[in-house]
Amino acid sequence: MMTGNTMWMASAAFESRYKDVLYYLSLIVSYTIGVASFRRADISLKERSLSVCAPVATMLFVASDALSAAYPSTRWVPMILLSVAFGMVNSVGTEIGGTLAFVLTGHLTKLTNMVFDRFSRTAGRKKLTQKDLDGAKQSAIIIGGFFSGAVFAWGLIKQFPGFLKFGTFSTMGALFGLLLIWQDRKALGAWWDKEDGELCSIDSLETTCE
Repeated sequence: MMTGNTMWMASAAFESRYKDVLYYLSLIVSYTIGVASFRRADISLKERSLSVCAPVATMLFVASDALSAAYPSTRWVPMILLSVAFGMVNSVGTEIGGTLAFVLTGHLTKLTNMVFDRFSRTAGRKKLTQKDLDGAKQSAIIIGGFFSGAVFAWGLIKQFPGFLKFGTFSTMGALFGLLLIWQDRKALGAWWDKEDGELCSIDSLETTCE
């Protein structure tokens, strides 16, 4: 998400479209605000962080949807609200879920390297440990879930074209909120605590906690 905005911001800067530079910069900053907001909540509220942040994230999605429908020509405020919301939701994945579910590059890289090391003579045909298998399972589930969600979304939009104009982000917000409330910290695997008591750190491929 922020990779694309950074690319667009670089393009706007090269073409001297400074208003667009500020627009994309505002989205990036808003995303970091969302990440930092959940980080603070997670540190201070611990087990209550999900139940507190869930309705906030949902309201941000709904507000963005409503403003976009009421003022179709306005993009700044609705997109800023979405950026904050996605920052909070994605932060849940990294800090509590122990993985990045919104990008697939790291997961594909991890699975490819694992398969290569297992069957390649050059790599010594390494045997997979239980930790390797667990990581591969998680990456495969995320890739499959991402693809299934994309197929479902395209099918829904094709059947109900008007849904794309209003209701999409409200529905996403409601689903995210319910998911966060339903899945407490313990159910998500307690990835947030390492042996030394520090918060979770994503590995070099940005797929799971080390």
